[in-house]
Amino acid sequence: TDGEAMVILNEEVGSGYAVIIDADTNTVLAEKGGNTAVYPASMTKIMTVLVAAEMLSGAELEMTVTMSAEIVDAAIREGASRAGFEPEERVKLIDLLYGAALPSGADATSALARYLAGSEAQYVELMNQKAEKLGLENTHFVNASGLHDDGHYSTVREIAALMSYAMDNELCRRLLSAASYTTSATDQHPYGITLYST
Repeated sequence: TDGEAMVILNEEVGSGYAVIIDADTNTVLAEKGGNTAVYPASMTKIMTVLVAAEMLSGAELEMTVTMSAEIVDAAIREGASRAGFEPEERVKLIDLLYGAALPSGADATSALARYLAGSEAQYVELMNQKAEKLGLENTHFVNASGLHDDGHYSTVREIAALMSYAMDNELCRRLLSAASYTTSATDQHPYGITLYST
């Protein structure tokens, strides 16, 4: 197609938005609505996890954060997906990362955001700064969990570019590639929580 991406018109593609990219060259091979603004929902977690992975060092991943009742209550109230952590549970940062990456847990993303930036609003600023640095001109985040908001958007082309960048980060690649993971034992979960990729 003379360097132009082929447009996917096949009705068997169930989504109105899709992109196929050659990961070695970052060339778009085919797309359907590739540059259309969409709500990224749980794909937001790619950026959430990437920003956290770039901020955390190896030893720090074993540190614990106390899950607050406020975070858990907010996730339940908003009908958001949760990893399943309980109020007052001491959760390792690595477990929060897996809780964000696999079940797309809003409890995990909120706890990470507060630990790393002081508030979710401050963390979202870091996410938007990273998007700007990556040249994602049609991406804007309002929260770290992917809950719907008119000001929270991206395109499938830019999500694919973000995923490609995230996969170059060893920790991100491990988190986003896992099929399942069992968190560390805590008083509330003596056998840990087994998380599955959604």
